[in-house]
Amino acid sequence: MDRTRFWDLIDAARSDAGTRRTAAALIDLLAALPVDDIVAFDAWYWAYQWAAHRRELWAAAYTIMGGCSDDGFDYFRGWLIGQGERVYMAAIHDPDSLADHPLKEPPSCEAMLGAAFVAHRRSQGRELEAGSPRVEIDGLSTWPADRLKGAAFTPELLREHLPRLYARFWDDGEPEQEDDADDPGAPPLARGAVNKPEFVSAIGPFAAGSAFPLAFPELGRDLLVSCQHLFGPAGGLSKDVPGELMDRFVESVNLTDPFDGAPTGAAGRSLSIPGANGDDPTHDLSAFALPDGHALPLLRLSARNPSAGDVVFLAGSVRAGAPRTKRLHRAIKVADTRGLGMVAFDRPDLALGGTSGAPLLSEQGEVVGLLVRFIPGKTTYGELLQAEQIRELLRAIAG
Repeated sequence: MDRTRFWDLIDAARSDAGTRRTAAALIDLLAALPVDDIVAFDAWYWAYQWAAHRRELWAAAYTIMGGCSDDGFDYFRGWLIGQGERVYMAAIHDPDSLADHPLKEPPSCEAMLGAAFVAHRRSQGRELEAGSPRVEIDGLSTWPADRLKGAAFTPELLREHLPRLYARFWDDGEPEQEDDADDPGAPPLARGAVNKPEFVSAIGPFAAGSAFPLAFPELGRDLLVSCQHLFGPAGGLSKDVPGELMDRFVESVNLTDPFDGAPTGAAGRSLSIPGANGDDPTHDLSAFALPDGHALPLLRLSARNPSAGDVVFLAGSVRAGAPRTKRLHRAIKVADTRGLGMVAFDRPDLALGGTSGAPLLSEQGEVVGLLVRFIPGKTTYGELLQAEQIRELLRAIAG
């Protein structure tokens, strides 16, 4: 498979009904191909995904959506690849060219990142092996330099470098800002109590989801806690890393504030949690050692799970439906289902991408759960691994 075949498959799958339909059609096409072609497609996909990791394109995504997290930028590039080679290369050379694109949907498609993985599992009945062969994009060295590398996204910069996108999506120079004050009853949340992690792993660094520092006296150590499913296709990896092997996978974790991007601290190596499994949401937990003398503010685990009717607060920066600087999002515990707690958020339009692994807090500020997935709709629901499950999984940590 070469570059032309890769883009031909994208074009064959592309749907006017949206990029999610494109991803579904692409999976069908790939699953019918020989396994070597699926592996080669995955290599080409990630070559183009990483080649588009440019601050100029991030600024375009930020302008279109009124903000864009690191996870959001991953999904934006999935959407961009789904538009085909012509739109992709035009955006590489001039991100402002996206002002000419119809944009019939939010420019975000997580499903594109794992299309080859899903197709391989459907076709072969097993996971795609890590370490797809590397491919090189012809002419990559001649692509224009990233003019905004390291730049902060101020209105003045966006207006100067992306004038057409700015005029189209930022009505009077800046999107209308909503009140980011915490909801009534919200507990205090110290800086560094929820973080965006960059995992420095055996296969290189990658950023995904959220993480929070937790006091856990039963192990005699402080921990950083997140979701196990981030160490798989949801985090941009080609296959899932089992919980039992995590102690060999992540060497350290760099942490930044999800609201302003400033560094907050670091964690050490990943710890092995027997039974942790990203495919099983009731065991979707990962943990990392915090170094002695760290300065992160520790959250504490509640002694009990939340009851139906309890008010809880998700700590984290959401992709849409609330200001990115709003730190706590109110919800009500409505049920226990499939071994998880379920909460309904007050705001029906919350887009919770990038919050997997974020804590849910009681009105007293204790951790009552960890978000493992969300369900959008007329009401936005979140499914959470609850306090008692978190405690039992952490007790099993080896060493």
